Amino acid sequence: MFGIVTKAEPLTIMVDQRLIIDQSKITLCSSVVERSVKETFNMSTENTSSYTSHNHKIVGQKDVILNFGLKEGEKVILLRIQGGQSFLVLDRVVV
Repeated sequence: MFGIVTKAEPLTIMVDQRLIIDQSKITLCSSVVERSVKETFNMSTENTSSYTSHNHKIVGQKDVILNFGLKEGEKVILLRIQGGQSFLVLDRVVV
């Protein structure tokens, strides 16, 4: 089923107009949880101007965010867990 995030903290999702799911009944997949990793870079920016030669060197380790947490207004795909009391958020819907 589909739902809309009505509140990010604490997480609340609305399914139809009659069903509001609170955080205690929600399990999140890794694709909807904010996650970052450290990446090592050793590169330079490209020169995009034909008038000047201006590059920047990017070297070292940087934190890169792979996924962002859910935000208010996002549409999500839900799976109802057997018994109907809990829901698994599989992913966001991208339009």
